[in-house]
Amino acid sequence: MPRARLTFNGPQIAAAVRDAAAQGLFLGAEHVLGVSNERVPLDEAALQRSGTASVEEGGLRAAVSYDTPYALWPFANTRS
Repeated sequence: MPRARLTFNGPQIAAAVRDAAAQGLFLGAEHVLGVSNERVPLDEAALQRSGTASVEEGGLRAAVSYDTPYALWPFANTRS
C-alpha cells in the first residue's frame, strides 16, 4: 500500500485566517461608514468627508470615526 506524507502548516494557516478576518472587519467597517454617511448632516459635507474606517489587526478590532470639531458634540453634550 502506498504511503502518503502529510505536512501541517498550522502557523501559515493561522496567519492566513487572521489576515482574512482583518479584511472582513475592514469591509464591515467600510459598510457601516457608508450607512453612517447617509445619515450625517450635509451642511458643508465636512463631517461626511472626515469619516474613516480602520482596523486594528493585532486585536482584530474595527472602528468608524469622524474627525471634525463638531463630530464630538453629540457625545459631549448628552443629556441624562
